[in-house]
Amino acid sequence: MFSVVNANKVMFSKGLRMLVGDVDAAKGACTPVGLLGENAVFNITPTYRQKTDRFPEVVVAEAIQGVTAETRIVLREWTTDNLRLALGLGVGDVTAVAGSEVVVTDEEYTVDEDGRVFIDRTGLSDIVVKEGVSTTHALDTDYVVIETATQTIIFALASGGISPADDLKISYKYTPAAHHVLPIGKASTPKYYGIWLEEELTGSQTSKAEFQIYKARIGIDNGFQLNNAEQGGDIPLVIQAVLMPGKTDLGKLYNYA
Repeated sequence: MFSVVNANKVMFSKGLRMLVGDVDAAKGACTPVGLLGENAVFNITPTYRQKTDRFPEVVVAEAIQGVTAETRIVLREWTTDNLRLALGLGVGDVTAVAGSEVVVTDEEYTVDEDGRVFIDRTGLSDIVVKEGVSTTHALDTDYVVIETATQTIIFALASGGISPADDLKISYKYTPAAHHVLPIGKASTPKYYGIWLEEELTGSQTSKAEFQIYKARIGIDNGFQLNNAEQGGDIPLVIQAVLMPGKTDLGKLYNYA
């Protein structure tokens, strides 16, 4: 005897989206975190309290003591916002460093035995090379400038006025790349978010399941994979639901046929 099967209800995943916002926020008020990788698991674990009769021991009363919900997910997009979530930081914990021009004046260097000075910056402009109080060396007469991927080299010309072991003062301008600074392991109160997980299914154009978590903590799942050809650049997260005051559930599941 064979089971009765409705083939239209046998579905496959078309992909998952994750959105993050404020606690208990509507889906439209949340922001997608981008491409996801690996298989995600959403675990719901109830714990019970019991009263038993003895000899033999029989459960005579049982009630749910608590329910936990947890999902582990991997973010593929290495963005400041995703890193902030992984590190458990608030928006105000992140410092944005603008790519504005910096003026460096009379930075001191000593010429090496091969007539070189290495400056650990690139994209320098308005370079001025001085020696002592009154001597200013001339570009293409006393030195040339060579730029590598990571450094700028002041190279003394044999016919010029710069010699090995000379002490130079070098001024220049540069514009650092804009970036963000995020603290690691900051001691602060936990940050909470509202989470939506949207799983699209193959059954029809509208088939999908939406998991809403009203309130959750987000953090790094074990750690970042460094120098790893496959998982390097991924951000593994663990999301732990927290019961909100005044609610008796951790969230909702919306099922669309």
